[in-house]
Amino acid sequence: MYELKAQARRMKKIYDVQIIFIDYIGLIGTHQSNMPRFEQVALLSKAIKDLAKELKIPIIALSQLTRSAEGREPSLATLRESGALEQDADMVILLHRDNEVDMRDNDTLNDCSKVKLIIAKNRVGPVGIASMNFISKFTKFTDR
Repeated sequence: MYELKAQARRMKKIYDVQIIFIDYIGLIGTHQSNMPRFEQVALLSKAIKDLAKELKIPIIALSQLTRSAEGREPSLATLRESGALEQDADMVILLHRDNEVDMRDNDTLNDCSKVKLIIAKNRVGPVGIASMNFISKFTKFTDR
């Protein structure tokens, strides 16, 4: 995390970046390797939130969901590895495919899938669901 923070500060200073994306939080290591992973993720979550405040920019951190989310609509409870992600986040957006498409089948890669964009948490506005189309060929979301 120290390296990520240093690089973020440098990018803000040199290039005046206005947003940072972390893909994904599960790949960030900590120096507390003897700690349980959920505690490490809690520390990372707080550090990311503090960094966003310090730099005065949004930081979008991607996270995986637990296996219990497979086959059903995800919720805040399905964020993987720590409840701290749910607590620290100003906004949580979850994606859910209405009709499961087998992405290994090359014939379906050009198809348009129906997707729900679930705003599960929003400290600055409403929560809710937006129905969208996902065009996998272009990795593009569009309004339905």
